[in-house]
Amino acid sequence: MSQALRVLVVDDEPEVRETLQDVLGLLGHHSTTAANGREAVQAVAAAVYDVVLLDNRMPGGFADEVVQKLRLHGCAATIIVMTGDWTDPHVALALEAGAAAYLRKPFSLEAIQEALADLPDAEAAECA
Repeated sequence: MSQALRVLVVDDEPEVRETLQDVLGLLGHHSTTAANGREAVQAVAAAVYDVVLLDNRMPGGFADEVVQKLRLHGCAATIIVMTGDWTDPHVALALEAGAAAYLRKPFSLEAIQEALADLPDAEAAECA
């Protein structure tokens, strides 16, 4: 994908959020961060995103619950779940709830680039 994407990074670990924000900036994308699902819902209510990178396990909830809340708030962005345990049932539930894919942690710069390059047309998938 050649255009700059608007990405929301949702992870309870500050280092992960900061690293992903730096990497996304290097790739030419714009990013905002949220530390949990509640902040993610607030973020999509306030801004438009093409992509949500969502941690699977955070205090106060799992990705599947957050995906449901984002969808209920009108978020049509592509949601990619980040997980250290791809066999966790919440990953499958997040996919059923509307997440498009998952990335296995730890992931490489190339994996992020590939996941973002495989996205559908950004204008068709936004949070408003």
